[in-house]
Amino acid sequence: ARPDEPADTDEPNAAELFEPEKPEQELFAPAKPTRQQRSDALNDPAVQMVLQGLNATPISIEKIETVLPAPESAPDHPAAPDVELEEYPTE
Repeated sequence: ARPDEPADTDEPNAAELFEPEKPEQELFAPAKPTRQQRSDALNDPAVQMVLQGLNATPISIEKIETVLPAPESAPDHPAAPDVELEEYPTE
């Protein structure tokens, strides 16, 4: 065997690739999680935020929008108040 082709080390690696015993089980989660795993996942704050977002209804979104100021009340030109202050000094 040449140094760039070590035949002794290639054969076991090939056998490991074709016959994975436990690495496959570690890579993929079991089909049905245990009760504790499911409980831990559901208690995760990030998961709760996602679930709350999925349960949002158009009514709750509408209520949030009415709390915000209406777009008509916002000034069309932000520089307009500055021009008024220059014309009418408040001394």
